[in-house]
Amino acid sequence: MQLESLAMDSQSVRCGLAGWDAMSTVLDFVEKSEPPKFWASFSNPKEQQNGVTQVGFCKAAVIKAVVEVAGEKDSLAILWNQKATEYPGGEFVKRMVGWIRDTKLDSEGARDDLVMCATLSLGNLARDESHSAALLAPPYSLTPHLLPLLEPKVNLRVKHGCTGLLKHLAQGSQNKGLLGAAGTIEALAASGIWRRVSDIAEIVQINAIGVAKHLSYLNAANALRLTAPIPNDPEGDSPLDLILDLAQRSDELTVQSEGTRVLVNVIKGLFALQQAGLNGLQSAVPDGAKKPVTSQDEAPVDEEKRKEAITRLLTLDTTEALTEMLARSGRYPILLNEAIVALTLLSTQPPALPLVLQSLLAPLPYRITESGQAVAPPSGATNGQALSSRNSNPLDMIVAILRNPNKLFPLGLIANACTLLGTLGKDSSDDAERVKQATRAALEALIPKAMEVDGEEGKAVTGAKAKNIVDVAAKKTLEAWSAKP
Repeated sequence: MQLESLAMDSQSVRCGLAGWDAMSTVLDFVEKSEPPKFWASFSNPKEQQNGVTQVGFCKAAVIKAVVEVAGEKDSLAILWNQKATEYPGGEFVKRMVGWIRDTKLDSEGARDDLVMCATLSLGNLARDESHSAALLAPPYSLTPHLLPLLEPKVNLRVKHGCTGLLKHLAQGSQNKGLLGAAGTIEALAASGIWRRVSDIAEIVQINAIGVAKHLSYLNAANALRLTAPIPNDPEGDSPLDLILDLAQRSDELTVQSEGTRVLVNVIKGLFALQQAGLNGLQSAVPDGAKKPVTSQDEAPVDEEKRKEAITRLLTLDTTEALTEMLARSGRYPILLNEAIVALTLLSTQPPALPLVLQSLLAPLPYRITESGQAVAPPSGATNGQALSSRNSNPLDMIVAILRNPNKLFPLGLIANACTLLGTLGKDSSDDAERVKQATRAALEALIPKAMEVDGEEGKAVTGAKAKNIVDVAAKKTLEAWSAKP
């Protein structure tokens, strides 16, 4: 117990324990220690059991200390031995991988505590991309040993460690294709983590959402996997449907936002900006990426399957999820930009255009207006504080972005809002006219204004170039609205 407290409170203790001499002793205790044999002589069975329980408590405390050590930034170089060649990372990593690989959870007396310790510890080490790549490559090849830990029969404590490790592994650019092709998305869907039965384990659900988010980031193959119907599912749901349903029923803002970000990444992964004709979008994809990214190890995405997946996304549920994200994210320009980019890409599809308009103009759901999350910052706001109003709709946030009170929003975000409005203006419906009427004055005000600062940092886009981004985007939108059909 004392070791756990010291490891949590003292950096020097954490770094001291990271050395292999100390760490190997600690790991031996966790793996091999047993109650003293003379305890078996206790005549009272309750006393015997109490002794076993106390040893279990001690092991649990030491496991927490190990995980704390692995999470210490300054101990990273000690735990992961860069000089090790046969087994990358050295003895500690080899031991942790062995605990995962060799523990059979369906056997009697299986040590799930070893698996929890190993997955949580390796999850901390896998924050470095080179480490995460090494864990999935030979000789470790962890993927087939991790996916069985997601099976429905496995307890949520093990799934907590497993999903946390997978979340870090999925961030590595080399790992997205490997994990996707191995069936990670399908295993998460089959595990039941995103279903209502697992709502008691919110942190596990958030981890699993994080895995899906990272795997689908500009990866068309994994985006397809997330939109494909789950085999034998009675509702014909896809993994993405399960995530969005979880985000819809959750009261936790992290679940709502991160769940919708999976949708955003799927849309980005399925759309090629050159084909959509939207090269003016700011920060929609990294520099030089003009089409969905696939792993070098994967075959090119079938164009017909990509189109089918896009068609499955053209629903009111999709557009409402994105506009809710837009409405509740006044404090988070990154989320605002992601929602706007996704809505713009969807709006290039004629069937989606009226759905986007309808969702932007619809009154906000009760859970947003009554929670203090919505909608647009008031004109006198200084920190992006959201304004709650039962009569507000998501379009109010776009108007606020265009007006940019106290220069709260980056100019790239404002330009993207203009691009979205230009796309929506192609529709000739009454809803499109309502959008134009609500935003025209704010658009016109952008053209003569000299905007100097890009959000709070004032670094990304400034000066004449910054003015040009917004000026050109606003002009293009107004010109598109004035053009005859």
